Amino acid sequence: MQFSLALVAMAMLFNAAGVQAKWPPKFIRDIQKKFEPLVDALPAPLRSCVNGDLDPSLQRSIWHSPEDFRLTNGAFDPTVNNNVGEALLGAATDVLHTAAFVVAPAVYTGISTGIKEAGKAKSRSAEPTPPADVAHELQKLTSHQPAITATVPLDALRKAMSTYEQVETWSCGPHATGRARIILGWMSPDELHSYVHRSPTTITATVGPTPSQLAAHAQGKHKRFNVGELVQELRAGRPVVVLIKVGGANLHYQTVVGVSACGQYVAVLDTNNTIAVVDVAILEQRTSTWLADSMIVFG
Repeated sequence: MQFSLALVAMAMLFNAAGVQAKWPPKFIRDIQKKFEPLVDALPAPLRSCVNGDLDPSLQRSIWHSPEDFRLTNGAFDPTVNNNVGEALLGAATDVLHTAAFVVAPAVYTGISTGIKEAGKAKSRSAEPTPPADVAHELQKLTSHQPAITATVPLDALRKAMSTYEQVETWSCGPHATGRARIILGWMSPDELHSYVHRSPTTITATVGPTPSQLAAHAQGKHKRFNVGELVQELRAGRPVVVLIKVGGANLHYQTVVGVSACGQYVAVLDTNNTIAVVDVAILEQRTSTWLADSMIVFG
């Protein structure tokens, strides 16, 4: 920890002095390479303590881009979202979550299993979204001005929206990527339930997968969020799954399914089968999370 703080202080000194030298210096890059396997091997709650801004194994961390981490920006400013304090709060939640598992494994496992099994049972009995509701949501694509003109194939989108809504709190990731896979023709709506419950989870059965875990499960590619690539994928008729913040340290996966001709607005399909048209600048802001700026593409 002392070593990490020393490197943070060094980055800040470089900024204060206006040094424009290539960052990080070679000796720090050498250290990063040695530590990356160790960081990758850490259990999820411990990894989250060094994840994101302070994780030397991730691009756009403080080690790679110190110019992005001045005292007045999101990393260190407690008045701005996605700051170090918020990230550590999320990490502390994970640590407490795991501590409970260690202290009372039998009780905790029983509760977790019960929650997940109850979710499975509810999912099995959930009804598909009625066609009239699907049609109502699809009207938002053309009623918005400017209209959403470049979309995934509408027949495929209609199939994806005819599935049951997300029930379990942890399953937004497999639900979002499941809808993307249905749109791509990689699976049928009837396969969604089994796909969701084959999804990897983080720590226990009640915490959903990380972006890299989810991308592997969906057979997609986990990338850093990029507006240009997002628009390019949508204009090619391919959905993109994004990870957004929804308050505090809470995160949520959604599926982006269309873009306006000017590229300023995108259509976002949520896991309850509703569509919202969002300014792409707002979406970009929402994707700046403590778990890094993530999207999953399928091209």
